[in-house]
Amino acid sequence: MAILEVLSRSKRLCEERSVIILMYPPHLKENVKPGQKITIYHGSQERHLNTLLPVNDYAVRHGFSKRPNSKLKPLLFFATNPITAAAYALPETLLAKLREMPREQRQRFIGEINASFGSVYGKELQLPHRFGRKPFLVERIESKKLNQIIVVTNRAISPDKKLMSLGEVCLEDPGRKMLIQAIQKALGSTSSQGRDDRTNSVWNF
Repeated sequence: MAILEVLSRSKRLCEERSVIILMYPPHLKENVKPGQKITIYHGSQERHLNTLLPVNDYAVRHGFSKRPNSKLKPLLFFATNPITAAAYALPETLLAKLREMPREQRQRFIGEINASFGSVYGKELQLPHRFGRKPFLVERIESKKLNQIIVVTNRAISPDKKLMSLGEVCLEDPGRKMLIQAIQKALGSTSSQGRDDRTNSVWNF
């Protein structure tokens, strides 16, 4: 798996201090510069958590924690895409069933998906202006194998928001938000133009 392959290159896996590991593809390197604010998402089958602890769940399920002398217990976040994190909020047995199912039949399982859905937790992370030792160590790993920003940490995280259903996750998706904003902007400018030009009652999109 690409995420674990990239994570295995980290030089900070044996650090006992607070560590943030940023993994990202080359085209997104501008989004992880010092001082940058990024929103990160963590998918969990546990609901109503007020604190996210690095319990090594992701690493255990994929055999990563079997490495000797590995003190870092990764708490995995996806930046830029809450929908990817949502997959980790569902039981793996249900995900396996959905993968084997034809796409046109998946809609029938929306009820089962929502009933089994845990939560996606969001947090705005302020990177330090200098990647030194305070308030936490930061390591950046660039990899062409990744298609989005991955954040791994051994720190406890208090989430800013909790997305309790797949519908809420979809509404949080940045791509969807941009589309909605573009539509609202188009509607706003069109209605303004319609008010100014009283001889033309047709909106042009």
